[in-house]
Amino acid sequence: MQVTAETSCVTAVQLMKSQGIDQMPVVQPLQGGASGEVEVIAVISMGALSKRLLTNPDQVDAPVFPFASTKFVVVEPTATLEEVADALHAYTDRRYGDMGVVIVAEDRGACVRA
Repeated sequence: MQVTAETSCVTAVQLMKSQGIDQMPVVQPLQGGASGEVEVIAVISMGALSKRLLTNPDQVDAPVFPFASTKFVVVEPTATLEEVADALHAYTDRRYGDMGVVIVAEDRGACVRA
């Protein structure tokens, strides 16, 4: 499950609700990659969208990217629990309620930030 930077906030909320998830990657086509290959540029969460839309309900059709977080780390499926915990801790910003996000991907190079 993923969205693009241009996906509307309401569509992202509907996708997350229908799949029972509270966050998902925001992707764009991988430059120079094969057709269908994407790179992760951010992560959008139900919490971030809910907070924004409760105070700005007129933005339900706005693109998700301005409300997404670029704070994420990519680990391989072989990462240890300690490595994942360290990654989460490093990317958590408690001042704003942002939690760290870890993306598990076999090809870490395909999950490059913009």
